[in-house]
Amino acid sequence: IVKAQDESLLDIQARFIRSLERSGRLDREVEFLPDDESLSDMERNKEGLTRPEIAIVMPYAKLWLYDEILASDLPDAKELEQDLVDYFPTPLRQKYRSEIGHHRLRREIIATVITNSMINRVGGTFVTNLMEKSGTSPIDIARAYIAVRDAFDLESIWADIEGLDNVVSADTQVTLLLDVNQLIERATLWLLRHSLQPVDIRKNIQEFKSGIQALSTNMEKIIPKAVAERVNYRANRYERAGIPKMLAKRAAYLLLLVSALDIIRTSNACKMNQKETAKLYFRVGEEFGLGWLRYSAEKLPTDNHWQKLAAAAMIEELYSHQRKITLRIVKSGNGKGDLLESWKKANGPLVYQAAQMQAELETAELVDLSMLAVASRNLSAIAGS
Repeated sequence: IVKAQDESLLDIQARFIRSLERSGRLDREVEFLPDDESLSDMERNKEGLTRPEIAIVMPYAKLWLYDEILASDLPDAKELEQDLVDYFPTPLRQKYRSEIGHHRLRREIIATVITNSMINRVGGTFVTNLMEKSGTSPIDIARAYIAVRDAFDLESIWADIEGLDNVVSADTQVTLLLDVNQLIERATLWLLRHSLQPVDIRKNIQEFKSGIQALSTNMEKIIPKAVAERVNYRANRYERAGIPKMLAKRAAYLLLLVSALDIIRTSNACKMNQKETAKLYFRVGEEFGLGWLRYSAEKLPTDNHWQKLAAAAMIEELYSHQRKITLRIVKSGNGKGDLLESWKKANGPLVYQAAQMQAELETAELVDLSMLAVASRNLSAIAGS
């Protein structure tokens, strides 16, 4: 997976290597890793680290994260007891469950399991990347990651993807795993932004898991027809690559499922049925072109660290606008009739201005960050109208 992202990860990998070096954990010269001048040349030439270089960096990432987790109270969390049990061979799990729970290396085993889960699944730079985006600690990120993993039942989709070994190409499996990783990054960042710190793993799983499952099961019926057509086009492409239909659809709908957190929280805030909230949320997205705007932000040139942060911040901001506009519409209505249409009639000038701006953006040859910033500012005004 890391190799598939190659040069796009070089900047954050370089920053991680430098941080390890500053802390005395790594000697680049001893490990034959590129110096700063070589890294700058690689960045200009759009080259990534080689596989042997990545193989050197990954263990250092694991050692660093393991030490951080072991020094915290995270290994003592009751929510991680199953991770401890699953570490042992299947025949021992039931017979010696009580003994496993009191194993003298309990904390070390849990720290190892969580470290491996994070680094092996989402890469060695996942934690440092989110630290820079959220300003939180590695342990906060680990807590949020575990909550996302369990609330979205990601273990099952990972097992399904790994079950395709020798059935589809490795590149196809990597594509699916990257879809999962995109969900993990956005959902983990969402929890870091919108949950009390430290993240309560159990509380977040209880709040979101059942709602995520319900939305996942009914997503195709909830979203507007145009959105369903776009997502099913992607699912069909996965099927043609040899992926079973159920898994192809589940993977294709993951990008929409990241909105489940906003939908569930909005539903709870306005005391509105989750399914109806979801329908309104996705209609708002279509009405104001928010999906298209986020896609445009994803395609922005990101030649350096700051441009990547700016693009990520814009995507996050656009998701926030969709949630806030949805909540605004619900609160402005009386709960009867078509809430979106009623709100549009009451706010005609705002709707017209947004439509004009969206049409102008969609006809532009190149959409840059300044154009998206103006559009975002306009949507912010609508959210607060």
